[in-house]
Amino acid sequence: MDRYALITGASRGIGLAFAEILAKQGYDLLLIARDETKLAAIQKRLQDNFHITVVIFPVDLSVSGSSQSLIDFVLRNNIAVHVLINNAGFGYFGGYFNLSLARELEMINLNIVSVVYLTRYFLGSMLKSGSGIIINIASTAAFAPRPYAGSYSASKSYLLSYTESLAGEFKGSGVKLMALCPGPTRTEFHRQSGDMVSDRELNLMPAAEKVAEYGWRSLRKKQVVVIYGWRNKLFIVLARIIPRGRVRNILSFIKRSFSPVKLKH
Repeated sequence: MDRYALITGASRGIGLAFAEILAKQGYDLLLIARDETKLAAIQKRLQDNFHITVVIFPVDLSVSGSSQSLIDFVLRNNIAVHVLINNAGFGYFGGYFNLSLARELEMINLNIVSVVYLTRYFLGSMLKSGSGIIINIASTAAFAPRPYAGSYSASKSYLLSYTESLAGEFKGSGVKLMALCPGPTRTEFHRQSGDMVSDRELNLMPAAEKVAEYGWRSLRKKQVVVIYGWRNKLFIVLARIIPRGRVRNILSFIKRSFSPVKLKH
């Protein structure tokens, strides 16, 4: 196959799971992450196991200008991207004034700016060819305000609305757009975000592979918003029924009462 799937945040979690799925289906891959050593190991394993071409580009997409450097790399190497999976992102949780402003801005740059930058470019090329797939990894956090994670939940709300808007605008174009909304998933995300969870809680979460497989299968159903898991679907239904202020207060109470992270200012 001479068309590539570009996956950001591909060195672990849901991004790596998508890389495995697409490799099995014969896609050539362009894998993006910060850790060149991890990417190189994944590149060798996938090429050896599936006899596909895997190109890697180590870059930190939270840094200004990095998205353009990725696009320049694609152009220099004449890589035709048929699938774009904007998976790279991170959370940053805690009491608002306990959080670093610089780190929050890095998160916004990665979770929103890089997605818009890459989507803008690759959607244009897909529209010209009349086909393509764009999957933006949002979150169940997109559906309700999250005290102690305000910028994170807002970034995922942006992605959800952004993806739905583009899907409506370009319906019938041959390009499929999806916002995949996982809830808590068994990845390194929680501990890196400051949202500490126990090993027991982590083990109860669905594996990243299950979330990615569900998202990929959902493309056949032409769904734009895909929510993994019945508990997450129930939460979102309740979040829409219960008055928004009450949802906000409930989530704030739960976080203050049960989080092991220091939240007081």
